[in-house]
Amino acid sequence: MKFGSPRRAAWTAAILAAFLAWGLPHAAETLKLRAPRGAQTADAGVLATPGVREDGRKGFDYEAFNGRLESLWFQRKAFLLAGRETDAANQSQLIRSLCAEEGVRRLDGLASALVLEAKRFLDEGNYSKALASLDLAEFFQSDGAQIHRARAAVLWKSGAGVPAAATEMVAAARASLLERWRDLSLVHQMLLVLLFSLVAATTVFAALMLVRYHVPLRHDVEERLKGTAGERWARAAGWAVALLPLVLWVGAGWIAVYWLVATFRYMKRGERVAAVALLVWTALSVPAFRAVVALRGMTEDPMVRNTLASAGGAYDPERVVRLRELVEGHPDDPAYRFLLAGLYQNGRYFDEAYQEYLQVLATDPGAWQAHINLGNIYFHQGQHNDAVVHYRKALELRPKSVLAFYNAYVAQSEAFRFKEAQESLDKGNMADPERMAELLYDKGRDGGRPMVVDATIDLRSLWRAALEGRPLRGIAETDGGGTAWGPHLKAFLAPLSLLALLAVVACPFALRLGGGLAPARRCIRCGRAFCAMCKSEREKGREYCSQCLHLFVLGDGLAAETKTMKMYEVERHARFQRIGRRLGSLVLPGAGAVLRGRAFAGWLLLTLWILALTLFDADLVAPIGWLTGLTLRLDLLRPGAVPASFAVDAASLVGLLAAIGVWLVANLTHLRSREA
Repeated sequence: MKFGSPRRAAWTAAILAAFLAWGLPHAAETLKLRAPRGAQTADAGVLATPGVREDGRKGFDYEAFNGRLESLWFQRKAFLLAGRETDAANQSQLIRSLCAEEGVRRLDGLASALVLEAKRFLDEGNYSKALASLDLAEFFQSDGAQIHRARAAVLWKSGAGVPAAATEMVAAARASLLERWRDLSLVHQMLLVLLFSLVAATTVFAALMLVRYHVPLRHDVEERLKGTAGERWARAAGWAVALLPLVLWVGAGWIAVYWLVATFRYMKRGERVAAVALLVWTALSVPAFRAVVALRGMTEDPMVRNTLASAGGAYDPERVVRLRELVEGHPDDPAYRFLLAGLYQNGRYFDEAYQEYLQVLATDPGAWQAHINLGNIYFHQGQHNDAVVHYRKALELRPKSVLAFYNAYVAQSEAFRFKEAQESLDKGNMADPERMAELLYDKGRDGGRPMVVDATIDLRSLWRAALEGRPLRGIAETDGGGTAWGPHLKAFLAPLSLLALLAVVACPFALRLGGGLAPARRCIRCGRAFCAMCKSEREKGREYCSQCLHLFVLGDGLAAETKTMKMYEVERHARFQRIGRRLGSLVLPGAGAVLRGRAFAGWLLLTLWILALTLFDADLVAPIGWLTGLTLRLDLLRPGAVPASFAVDAASLVGLLAAIGVWLVANLTHLRSREA
């Protein structure tokens, strides 16, 4: 072949080379599924530009950060062991600079290690080193309660003075309350303790109703058995009926339910309303207890916490550190790696997110959510056809995924494949029209333009799994079907709930036990029981027994000896009532109000008192738990601090302050009522 001249041949060769250089890569690119820019391709073994975004900014490299941090940390430890405190301080400053550079503001594990280090220095008497360790710990955990508590101990032993140590103790208490309030552990513990306190207060209320009405209850039993069994056996039967739960022990709140039903006939109207309300609450206590336990378990689970923190949240290297630790601690659980990938995706670090989603699919091939989010990565980089490929893979795993249909509709519309887009839209509407409408007009909108929506771990699935007491089956958990009410309804089959519901039904029948006769009553002056058969027609309708009626109302007069004995009986009853209410109010604030007939006020004070004591020390209310038949280990509700050397218990502090306040309110109220 002739090209005419060397110059023409050179130009022809240059044009051919340019054409091949431009055309061959594009031709090869059309023959395979393209990976996102900078990410691993389907048949490549390495990343083209690992961790680098389109704008040239490098993503957070956890391995590099962790390696540098460990190197600086162990160098600091070596300098401390060698006594080179200045060099150790320089290393501490380098650690601070590294974390500030990478945007990591909180490292709880490192802060805990520094607290333990400070304790060792404190035991050795080296107070300056202990304070230096605590200063560095505060950099990694500025709101750490143990850090303030440890500093208070160092200041106290070093002779810095009471004000400085007291200031740190106040700061420790405040930090403990804020820390446990933010992570909801204090709220959940108070809810659990409140549930127990309500049931325990119901038991105490039932016991006080027995104290208040056991005399007329025994009187009715004795009057009905006196003619057939004799007076001695009738009296024994009266005591047996009153104390039956202590003789026939069956647990499950039997003692409280029985006494409320047994004394219901003798109660006043307000007390009856309170008793029915307490029985209904007792029936609801088991489902409520299970719900609170499930909620507490959910929010204390690291996966749930990070799910809540990562959902729609901004990219944060600090969260990357925490999730990386969880991924390394649970290598077989794809959920933590899925959350990490989502966090990278929120920061638009698509290379890292892409690799993490591939790891998710390698661990759990049924993770259809990972395919949806891989498709979203392709979509955000303008590769709409490749995005649709992954949406279809998600639909193969989950044929009724509305989110996959919606994202496919958006991607196909952007690629001008309007017929296929309409088919995806129609299929999504057939699967769930309400969810599809929500995505179209609410969640899937960005300034009026439809945008793809990321798949997340479904919190409803977490809630159902927690209520049913089973672990979540990976991230491929069903996000539809079923209901969270099933476990609640099953909870009503618990013995305590069934017994309380039966007691509510039994209360109206308890009013008819007397066969139409009015229940026995107790004389308001001497305390002696009397019934309709004990008084004449002229004496009926009064709150006095026959003798007190003649002595204090009718003024008929009594024999001198009878009058003396009656006055002694009246004074003794008044003294016993006064002492009983006073002692009851001292030991159980609110008991005095219940014994005076103020049912709701007394029950409220009893509940608050038991709640405060349980928060302060659960062992103090262990006898009430035994009486209710509930073997609750409320001491296990306290979260264990790590390390536990300078632990500050916010619940105990709240309980102590609340107990003091309730005791003062109850007893001051009781004193004012006596004076009135």
